[in-house]
Amino acid sequence: MASTLLLFISITTIISQKKQPHSSDGVLVTAWAVGGTTFVMIFSIAGISGACMNPAVTFGYFLARKISLNRAVCYVIVQCLGAVTGVALVRNSMEHDFYSFGGGANVVAPGYRRGTALLAEAMGSFLVAKQLITEMWASVSLLIASVAVNTV
Repeated sequence: MASTLLLFISITTIISQKKQPHSSDGVLVTAWAVGGTTFVMIFSIAGISGACMNPAVTFGYFLARKISLNRAVCYVIVQCLGAVTGVALVRNSMEHDFYSFGGGANVVAPGYRRGTALLAEAMGSFLVAKQLITEMWASVSLLIASVAVNTV
């Protein structure tokens, strides 16, 4: 569900901004839409799946041994199905604009290759997953220390 909503809102926002090419607030509106959706979805699903909204975070949780391989594989499958569903919803609700504006996809900036952009995206995703796990571990450590102090 989180992947579906994130993709639906993100792509819809991007297409809407591309329809207004002379708008100066396009990047800001898109950032707020994606960031706000991510914020709400993380806090909505954190208690259910540990805020695993995309395969990069799920992979980070698996590497940190917070979830099993079976659970990680199931999460990734469901996340990918959710993403496909979100894109399909946008395509069906904005069919003409979806195809006119390249499905809301961003383009690689001139002077860079697709492989370089893909590597940068993968590194950024890994850093987000690493930071999430680091923060989660710090919270757990603080909770354990708090319990230990209160029981002594």
